[in-house]
Amino acid sequence: MTSIHHAIPQKTPVLKQLATMQTFFIAWFGQLISLTGSSMTGFALGIWVFQRTGSATNFALTLLFAMLSRAIVSPFAGVLADRFARRWILVLSDGGAGVSTVAMAALLFSGELQSHNQKPPRKWPQVVALGSPICVMAGAIW
Repeated sequence: MTSIHHAIPQKTPVLKQLATMQTFFIAWFGQLISLTGSSMTGFALGIWVFQRTGSATNFALTLLFAMLSRAIVSPFAGVLADRFARRWILVLSDGGAGVSTVAMAALLFSGELQSHNQKPPRKWPQVVALGSPICVMAGAIW
């Protein structure tokens, strides 16, 4: 004689389900921090340009190009994410964003960071022009 008790599926306790999602939560939280940092970098670069130039147009253009680069890259980023190992895409895109942010910070603290309408910089002339879009594009890939 079979018991009805065996026919009812046993529910997994909530804590056990959360433990199995630990990897997801770690990746999710890492991406939350990364995307927040990339967005803040683009905005901070716009504020820096405004403080240096006093031009609202330059501020708006800096923010526009930071957002426009994400809009342009996002459709292609989805294709890349589907074709290649997602873990490596995550590592490379966040690594690229980190490297470009560190490069801009190094230029800022060394006094070499300059906006486009100032005298040509002595070193790394295109870093400011490419830095913010690279940060944003790297975030858009993942």
